[in-house]
Order: sequence, then C-alpha cells, then structure tokens
Amino acid sequence: MLSLVICDPAMLNRTPLFVQTGGFGQMDETPQKVLVVSPHPDDADFWCSGTIAKWLADGATVRYVLCTDGGKGTTNSAISSSELSEIREQEQA
Repeated sequence: MLSLVICDPAMLNRTPLFVQTGGFGQMDETPQKVLVVSPHPDDADFWCSGTIAKWLADGATVRYVLCTDGGKGTTNSAISSSELSEIREQEQA
C-alpha cells in the first residue's frame, strides 16, 4: 500500500492529511511506502515529522516531493534566492 501525506500549513487545524487506499483520515497501521508532498522544504519538518519518524522506525520507505526550492524563505537580505536554494537543497540531502 502506498500512503500519501500532504503537509500544507494552510490546512484547517494545521495537521497533515493522510491519504491511503480506501480514503482519507487517520491511519491505524504503519504504511509500507509513503510519499510526502510538501509545498516548501521545511513544511514536513513542522507539520508531520513525528509521524514520519515513527513510520521510518517501523520500517516504512519514505520519499519526499518538494514543490518549491525554498529560495524565498528568509528575511535575511544578505543572502540571495539562489544561495538560499542551494542551502535548502543541501539540507534535504
């Protein structure tokens, strides 16, 4: 079974959405394969890292899809967007 975790901070109640074969909602068992879809590189860290860590410890295979490169996520005017993107890519490695 492949499970999809959507980590979207704009979601109501700020909780991840778990999608699995058969529907949406709470999962009672550890999935074998997980795809985490996150708009920004750090969203999964804030919204579902505890769940992902548990699933990894229980033997799940986890892959991430990041929808942006993270190049706009700072208030530091001394760093360029491309420099920040490189940092975010290294953080994901």
